[in-house]
Amino acid sequence: DFEELCEAASDWDQRYFQMSPGRFEGLLDWTQVGARQIFRERWGQRIRYQGTAPTGSYGIALSFEMPGSASWVGKPVGRDSVVLQVPGQEGDLLSSDHWDALVLGLPEEEVRSVISALSGQDDFDGFFDGVIDLGPDVAEGLRQFGKDFLRHVKTSPPEGQMATAKLSEQFARLFLWEMIDAQQETDLVVKPTKT
Repeated sequence: DFEELCEAASDWDQRYFQMSPGRFEGLLDWTQVGARQIFRERWGQRIRYQGTAPTGSYGIALSFEMPGSASWVGKPVGRDSVVLQVPGQEGDLLSSDHWDALVLGLPEEEVRSVISALSGQDDFDGFFDGVIDLGPDVAEGLRQFGKDFLRHVKTSPPEGQMATAKLSEQFARLFLWEMIDAQQETDLVVKPTKT
């Protein structure tokens, strides 16, 4: 229920407000591997979310399903948009009437290390914030990887923790790569050279 959703991700500083009438129905399918969090969050009413990601973490979200309009800190969010929340920054999401999203909470050190390696730049503070629109095929590929990962976690035996950790790392890196690649400033992306 609504109170359970508000309490579920205890290390996120979050506040939810139900903006449309009716009985609330939600889901939180949570996975944590070390400091990396990958989960699915769904609700069936228009909700306003305000808050911050865990201390020292980036919050990243991509919708599975989003009929209607949504906005992130006043910017429009489409079905193939990635919502980005930098560490310590207050977020403000006004969701569509039905929100179903894949959410990642990634440690700042990991994000900075991966982005620096992929972009060749160490300072990208203004670059990595807000809303990034992905191509439909790219967004669908990330959604499928996210579903496969969450399914893997549910079916993996306890001794499969190493494989789960490796898979979560691959997913985080792929997600970050696709976000960089979608940026307008293509010179930020390090292209492989032929020798």
